[in-house]
Amino acid sequence: VHATYLPEESLQYADYVICGEAEESLPALVRAIGNGQDLSRIPNLVYKDGERVVHNPRRPLCLSLDEIPIPDLSLLQGHEKLKVVPVLTTRGCPHNCTFCCVSGMFGRRYRMASVERVLEEAKGWRGSDVFFCDDNFTAVPGRTKELLDKMLTRGLAPRRWSAQVRADVYRDAEMMELLRRTNCDRVYVGFESIEPRVLEEYHKHQTVEDIKSCIAEFHKYNIPVHGMFMFGAEHDDVETFGRTVGFAIDNEIDTVQFLILTPVPGSDLFRKMDAEGRILTYDWSLYDGHHVVFEPSRMKPLELQLGSLRANRRFYSMPSVLRSLSSFRFTTAMLRYWGKRVVRTWHQTNAEFLKKLRS
Repeated sequence: VHATYLPEESLQYADYVICGEAEESLPALVRAIGNGQDLSRIPNLVYKDGERVVHNPRRPLCLSLDEIPIPDLSLLQGHEKLKVVPVLTTRGCPHNCTFCCVSGMFGRRYRMASVERVLEEAKGWRGSDVFFCDDNFTAVPGRTKELLDKMLTRGLAPRRWSAQVRADVYRDAEMMELLRRTNCDRVYVGFESIEPRVLEEYHKHQTVEDIKSCIAEFHKYNIPVHGMFMFGAEHDDVETFGRTVGFAIDNEIDTVQFLILTPVPGSDLFRKMDAEGRILTYDWSLYDGHHVVFEPSRMKPLELQLGSLRANRRFYSMPSVLRSLSSFRFTTAMLRYWGKRVVRTWHQTNAEFLKKLRS
């Protein structure tokens, strides 16, 4: 994704860059290099011709994902150590969240592998744990329900599986029941914020009540929820941290990510921050959601960084681990203890970064 949006920067470190989807372009590039052929006809390719940077025309997005071969993970060295099988059944997203670069990369419409194609791939998962990599696994409800139903009837349901979904999926009782029956053991939901003005700012098209109902409904079906939040929006201030952590605890979210808003290249947010001169560093190694890389609107960068750290420390505390154990949620207790260690380690390994922020 990064190379797609910043191909000329990427050429500083490579001889060739393929922008966008590469299933067609990469084999063509390999053949052309091997045979000494002209590179000008390879779609999506960016390369140097002497000192000149050449941008070949982009090919249209592949509308049918069935044209793409099923990934053969056995070709990966060390594949036997893979504990969770990654499976992608759709690409693209019609939403326009300001912080996201998915629609610019994969298009504003959902492109889907057929149900039969996914079921063919499913024959290789039997008995495995699976993560569906789709940006929104339940985006087209009828298709998702057909897939889950056929996984059940053909005995192809994974041992356990998880996926990313939107908060509004809780409204579909038939979907929720199929998630439970096919062994869904965790959903990852981009709640982003509990501040109504921030949800509007992000173009999330969801409410705080949607978030509460989503958590409660998944818990009725005994499916744990991993809630993802971001701090640093234009309407966030130093009071936001405490309110958000309190909300997460009161609504018994199983695990969370309290991330720092990050203006990634390709997003509307990046273009806005860059134009306003608010980006503090272009060191991409810091663009991981855990480091402040821009000037917030209503607080100092250090306040944003420390507020995020305190939020994580408060949620991933020893009392929260013990509460999970007392209610026999052993996996949640283990993950919260692990989260506690991650927060502590971050402090230890980022002392120099914090020192720079303070100065």
